[in-house]
Amino acid sequence: RRIYINDGGGLSLLTAISESSLYSLLGSPVTSSISDIVSKSRDWIYGVDVDDENNDGSYSDARDDIMGDPLHSKPLAINFGNKPTIDDKGIVISENLDVRILVGTNQGLVHMFKDSDTGSGDYSVGSVTESWAFMPSELLHNVPTLRQDDSTGSHSVYGMDLSPVAYTESGADGKVNKALVFLGMRRGGTSYYALDITEPDSPKYKWMINSGTEKFEDLGQTWSEPVVTYIPSISEPVLIFGGGMGSVEGSGAAVYIVKAFTGEFVTKFNAIGMSSIPNKVAVLDSNNDGVSDRIYATD
Repeated sequence: RRIYINDGGGLSLLTAISESSLYSLLGSPVTSSISDIVSKSRDWIYGVDVDDENNDGSYSDARDDIMGDPLHSKPLAINFGNKPTIDDKGIVISENLDVRILVGTNQGLVHMFKDSDTGSGDYSVGSVTESWAFMPSELLHNVPTLRQDDSTGSHSVYGMDLSPVAYTESGADGKVNKALVFLGMRRGGTSYYALDITEPDSPKYKWMINSGTEKFEDLGQTWSEPVVTYIPSISEPVLIFGGGMGSVEGSGAAVYIVKAFTGEFVTKFNAIGMSSIPNKVAVLDSNNDGVSDRIYATD
């Protein structure tokens, strides 16, 4: 498995993170052996049953629950393949599918899977294989708690629980030649992340904003699914999202607009008496000129 975390301004494989750095990201838990807890925590993220949860005497087999729960995160499917290949009689020879599915979980990982289905004529029972997963470094501190596997009767640990949202551009052949995915956290945190997935097997880190980013002081927990659109006076696509659920980090009482490719702040809207805006906003092109000129939001 390839599991990435954000490391500085890019992505690094979890296996490449030093022991000292990973121990710090885990929250520096009290332990008699830093090496042991780092090694077991890393293996646990990869799905190894390091705590013998199934009581079979093995600490190196796979856990039954390798994937966390996608409580609120809806799957996002993108076809990275070309248009179907058609012969001179107009018969489809190949549908050229390369379907990938993205979904977040409260374990803290956003997974990309590849669908084995080859088209409408494929009636076999298909499968999905994981292409890679991304875990924000800020969520690694949850791993010691997740490893305890305490049954509390309520959901207490949250991660990447917002549905992923994508921006894509396609060429004349139908193939995606630019793709970005935008990821929020709901109760898992106050950050939005952007990854470039134009090459679906080789994700690249684009940007991150949170309540500590300049001009985003009102950003609360990132519950609001971003809307990708165009607005007057800006030639590139933008994201519009509510300020989220109010938290100690930020009130959430705002609507933000940022540039989709860079995360650069464009503007924000708020008003006296406004409360937090955790919902997805609605946008409207009221004069049909191809750009959005109205935003509707509820607090």
